[in-house]
Amino acid sequence: MSKPDPGNAGDEDAIIPVASNVEATADDVALVASKPLTYFNTKNGPFYTKAKEILQTDDFEAALSMIETGLTTILSMLPGQDNHEALGPLYYMYGTTLLYSVEESQDTAEASVMAQDAAEQTAGDLEIAWENLETARSILTKLKCNGAEDEERALDLAQIHCRLADLSRHNGHYEQAIQDYESCCEGRRRHLTDVKLWDRRIADVEYSLGMASLLLAAEGEKNLMDKEDKDDDKDAHQNPTIAAMVASTGTSASDNEKVVLSPEQITASREKSTRHYVQCARILAGIIACKSNANPIEMSAADESLENNENKKCSSKEAMSRDATSVQEKASTALNIIRGRISKLKPSNAEDAGLIHDLTEMLDEIQETVDNCETDREGLRDVNKMRKKAEDDIKNADAMGATFASTNEAQSEESTTTIGFGAAVATAGMTIIGDAASTSTSQEVGKKPMAPMMMVKKKKKRDTIDQNDCKRAKTTERGTI
Repeated sequence: MSKPDPGNAGDEDAIIPVASNVEATADDVALVASKPLTYFNTKNGPFYTKAKEILQTDDFEAALSMIETGLTTILSMLPGQDNHEALGPLYYMYGTTLLYSVEESQDTAEASVMAQDAAEQTAGDLEIAWENLETARSILTKLKCNGAEDEERALDLAQIHCRLADLSRHNGHYEQAIQDYESCCEGRRRHLTDVKLWDRRIADVEYSLGMASLLLAAEGEKNLMDKEDKDDDKDAHQNPTIAAMVASTGTSASDNEKVVLSPEQITASREKSTRHYVQCARILAGIIACKSNANPIEMSAADESLENNENKKCSSKEAMSRDATSVQEKASTALNIIRGRISKLKPSNAEDAGLIHDLTEMLDEIQETVDNCETDREGLRDVNKMRKKAEDDIKNADAMGATFASTNEAQSEESTTTIGFGAAVATAGMTIIGDAASTSTSQEVGKKPMAPMMMVKKKKKRDTIDQNDCKRAKTTERGTI
C-alpha cells in the first residue's frame, strides 16, 4: 500500500486510512485534547493503542503513519516541547516499529542490483530508530511515578533498553548491546519477582544476553587470531621493497574499529553466554511447570556452579579453554536433565498445549546451541586459517607481479604496458593492466557516530513491501511497552 501523505496529519477533519479496520479520526484528536498530556494518557490513548494493534499485522507503513499522526497532534499542543513526557510512548513505538521493519525486510530480502540502495535506506532507518528510542529512554529515565505506575514505568524502560540492545547487536556493537540487555534484565528481575519470575520477558532477555555474549566472544577470538597471524608475518617479508609493495595492495578495516579482547576476556564471554542460555532454559521450564501444575523451582533446578558469579583468573590459554569446556559440559548436562523433567509434564489446560510445545522446542534449540558452541569455535578457527592462506597467496602473487613490473621498467626507458597481477604502481610512462587491489575501505552500518538530530522525523516514502511475502517473526508476540 502507498503511504498516506503526512501533510494531512494536522487536518482535524480528515480521516486518515491506515489499515483495513483501523484508522485515525477527528474523535481521536479530540480525545487526546480532552485529557492532560501525560506519559500514561498517551500510552492508553488512541494513537498508541491503534499503532500497536496495526503492528501485530506487520503493516509497518500504516503503523508508522498512525504514530506520525499522534506525534504531530501532541506536538501541536506542546509547541517547542519535543521532550515532553507525553511524547515518550510514541517515540518508543516509532523507533521499535522502524527496527521491526528492518529486521523483517532483511529476513525476506533477496540479493539484487538494488542491494546498495537498500543498505543506504536501512542505515537511515536504523539511525532514526536509534534516535527515537534514545529520546524515549531519556524521557522515561527522568519520569517520576508512584505505586503501580512506577513499576509500569520501570518495565517500559527495560523494554526500551532491550530494543536499543537489539539495534546495537544488529549493527555489530556487541559490547553496547550487552550493557543495554543487562539494564533490561536488571529492571525486569527487580519487578517481576516471586510467581512473576517465571515470565517470558525475562527468558527472552536472558537468551539475548547469551547470543550477544557468544557473538562478542566469536568476534574477539577472530580479531585475536588475526592479530596473532600479523605477528607471525612480521619476519615474512624482510626485503623492504617487497614489504612496501605488499602493504600497498590494500588494507582491512581499521584496527581501532575492531573489538580487542584478551584470551581471558574471550573465555569469560563464552562462559557468560552459556550461563545466560541456562538461565533462559530454567525460566522456560518454570513457565511450562506453572502451566502443568508442577513446582517450577523443582522442574527448573540446575547445577549451582552455573549460576552467574565472578570469573576466575586463569594462568594460561590451555587452562582457560579447559575451564570454558567444563562450563559447557556442565550446562549441557543440566539442560538435558531439565528437558527430561519437562518431557514428563502434561498441560493442565488443553489451551496451553501449543504454548508448551513451542517452549519445549526453544529448550531443544538452546541445548543444540550450547552443545555446538565448541564445534562452532573450531570451525571459526578453520575458516580463519583458510582465509589467512588465501590472503597470503594473493599477497605473494601481488608482490611477484609488482616486482616483475619494476624489472620491466628498469629494462626499458620507453613507455611500457605490462599485463600481470598486482596493484598499479605510479610510474612515469608505465601502465599496469591486471587485478589491482583496492585500497579503499568501507564502514559498517552503524559504525559512524550517531549525532543528535531533530527528534521527530517524517519517514520518506519507502518502496512498499508485499505483506503477503513477509516472513512472520518466530515469537508469537511483539514486545511493546
